[in-house]
Amino acid sequence: MCFAVSACAKQPGTGIVENELGQIEEIAARKYPDLPPDEAAARVAAERNNARMESHSVPNQQILAAVGFSTFYRANSSARASYCTDVGVDISPFITAFQQGHGVELSTADAIFRTSGTDFDHDWQSLRPSAEAWARNDMQQIAAQRGTNASGACSLFANEPAQVAKLLSYADSKPEERAPLLSYKAAH
Repeated sequence: MCFAVSACAKQPGTGIVENELGQIEEIAARKYPDLPPDEAAARVAAERNNARMESHSVPNQQILAAVGFSTFYRANSSARASYCTDVGVDISPFITAFQQGHGVELSTADAIFRTSGTDFDHDWQSLRPSAEAWARNDMQQIAAQRGTNASGACSLFANEPAQVAKLLSYADSKPEERAPLLSYKAAH
């Protein structure tokens, strides 16, 4: 579950390239006309991601899952922290709680990158602008949902770090990507 449901389809790590979003929204409107647009788009995004994952060998699924997790992780820790710092709020308590809740996934993704020779730090440089735009948009949506401003949204993360980190659990929000990621750990 995404913290701001309206951002689920746009969340980094879902396997969606930014320019596909319009296409996904069109398909979602046709396929799920009775769902709210953001929920329908999130469902179509997850379906596409599952199909993409299934079309690859297990080692490639693990690499894709590691990239997906690492993008999700950095978007929620680095990009979100940067946004909140820019509006004057330190969300380091949330970052600590978020990191503690994702240690297994992080160490597994790092092991996959080492084994496969994948340089995610290099990839992150090209993904970072989209992740920062996503974090900004997500925080603005949270502010709007709560009737507050950017600082107020960031304060929620600072003041309720454990609760917010739990809402942003990778295990809960992306089980279909977590399974191939953790299958690596089980095999090694």
